[in-house]
Amino acid sequence: MIGASASVTPSRQSHSIGAPAPSRKWRWLRIIPLAAAVGSLVTGLWVGLARLGVLVPSGAHTLAEFHGALMISGFLGTLISLERSVAIGRWWAYTAPALSAIGAVALIVERPALAGYAFLFAGIALTFNSSVIVARQPALFTFTLTVASACWAGGTFLWINGGNVADVTGWWIGFLILTIAAERLELSRVLS
Repeated sequence: MIGASASVTPSRQSHSIGAPAPSRKWRWLRIIPLAAAVGSLVTGLWVGLARLGVLVPSGAHTLAEFHGALMISGFLGTLISLERSVAIGRWWAYTAPALSAIGAVALIVERPALAGYAFLFAGIALTFNSSVIVARQPALFTFTLTVASACWAGGTFLWINGGNVADVTGWWIGFLILTIAAERLELSRVLS
């Protein structure tokens, strides 16, 4: 080995091996918003088939108008906010995916008013989380992620207030496109 001694022994840790580290103690809770995101994805795909005219059980037709909200806010919003929360690594950062998961479940059980407000507050929390990342690491991709998060909150605000479908869709597509662009910028920075 170059630069390291092969006889170096690992240092002993002060806590016992059986006890989880404080930062790892609650990691399993990440599964909850992840499960809600998967449920939203499956429901959104099912509802999408109904919108295409495929014969599906009658329950899917009642959620057909919420296909976009299920896919953008319920599925992608939850996953993106969960990823950002893991990057921050603080308990308060998980409010965004938790709220988004609540919104996803509320939409699946046909409570669109609760879902709308949960998605709105999730978008606001994600915008805050993204702003924290900008403060830690000011770069074009972190700023773009913050603008993308604000687009999600803006589109959801329009959706709650009965905005035009085209306007809401534009804001939500902005959320996705800017998030993808920011991820590509970050990836190109890491690879070079």
